Amino acid sequence: MSPLVLARPDRSRLCRAMNTGEFRLAYQAQISDDGSGLCGFEALLRWCSPVYGNVSPGEFIPLAEETGLIDALGRYALSQSLSDYRALARLSRKPVHVAVNVSPLQLAAPHFAAEVLGLLQEAELPARVLHLEVTESTLFMGSDHTVGNIQTLADAGVELWIDDFGTGYSSLTRMRDLPVSGLKIDQTFVKRLESSQSDFRIVCAIIAMAHSLHLRVVAEGVEQESHLRILEGLGCNRMQGYLIGRPMGLNELTRTWHQAAAVPQRA
Repeated sequence: MSPLVLARPDRSRLCRAMNTGEFRLAYQAQISDDGSGLCGFEALLRWCSPVYGNVSPGEFIPLAEETGLIDALGRYALSQSLSDYRALARLSRKPVHVAVNVSPLQLAAPHFAAEVLGLLQEAELPARVLHLEVTESTLFMGSDHTVGNIQTLADAGVELWIDDFGTGYSSLTRMRDLPVSGLKIDQTFVKRLESSQSDFRIVCAIIAMAHSLHLRVVAEGVEQESHLRILEGLGCNRMQGYLIGRPMGLNELTRTWHQAAAVPQRA
């Protein structure tokens, strides 16, 4: 007998999942290289389906974009992360931020900036606590609405970061002209820091270029102590990865992470 093969999730299943609370956020910590410890969290959207199991964002995000549900799903991620922010902030001795990934379709929507600022106002939070992460292609090939939303949000104090930098199309002219706060080095480069001279040189170049443009840098996918030390030596401003902490739901995070415990002990 042939094994049962489940159909891929479709629009109706995605709608049902949004209405029945199958989506949740996990948070992964970032630490600063200045020794001050925990500086922020990235909110990671997860779909835990009773039918399909854990559905990859690489599958459900494109589905949400194709079916027009990305606005609702993105609004949930923004609203919930801002709602959770006060609990996250209690894990650090100093102010922290929360970073949320934004789809190109969200950023291109005429109402997006007003919606984000409205959510911040509802949560009674200053704009500076929110970092929005977008891909290179979103930033450099966006519409007039995209550019307008970016500028409006930056003027209000929201920070814009380029995610997975080095894996897509880049334009130094756009980076110069748009209010970008920082870059995230893609984890594929970080994981090969010691095994590939080419990747090591790419990481060096990204950090040097970012600093010359007065941008900060986050390295994601930091899983080894040796990589952490290399990145610190190169002047990388922030680190994120399993060495720092795995993604956790808010309840698990608040039970197990406390201020100094959020930072790996290093000699």
